[in-house]
Amino acid sequence: MAKRKENPPSSDEIIENKWLVRFNREPFDTGTMVGFILDVNDDFTLLNAFDDDAGIIGFTVFRNETVKSYIVYSEPDWHESLVVKLKNLEPKERPNVSIDSIPDLLRTANENFPLVVVFREKMRNDACWIGKILEIKKKTFVMREISPNAEWDEKPTRFNFNDVTRIEFGNGYENNLALVAEYRENEKPR
Repeated sequence: MAKRKENPPSSDEIIENKWLVRFNREPFDTGTMVGFILDVNDDFTLLNAFDDDAGIIGFTVFRNETVKSYIVYSEPDWHESLVVKLKNLEPKERPNVSIDSIPDLLRTANENFPLVVVFREKMRNDACWIGKILEIKKKTFVMREISPNAEWDEKPTRFNFNDVTRIEFGNGYENNLALVAEYRENEKPR
């Protein structure tokens, strides 16, 4: 397994070299999160997530304060580095989203992707909320949620920004939910 270096590479170096990074976010995340860093600031990291089975998937933004530790797969002979090389994996282009704040992220992700996924892992690390953002206020936002059967909830839900630990978008699951919901909407008798 990769060992953490005394002087880890800078985020700019990690992004430039397209190295995979594995994040340990316990107890927020029950497993580890792996991907290519696309952007980072003092508060948030934008990751193009990687899955061993599916390869490159969608995007995740998480609060840096939730990271317990991380490993950068910077050595070319490490298993993870060889997988990237042998499968010719490249991170997706950085999406047009802002990671300056949770409100900015929600607004820009909502504008550029069909659905967003919100995690409140400090409260529940076994659940997420998927939907469209309807309203953004000073301390809260309102989301119209979509069910696992691609059916829209009638009543929207209000969330506090401070409760949000992670946001995802551009993954196959939520893209498929949006596709089915749109199909059903277009097939309704008029």
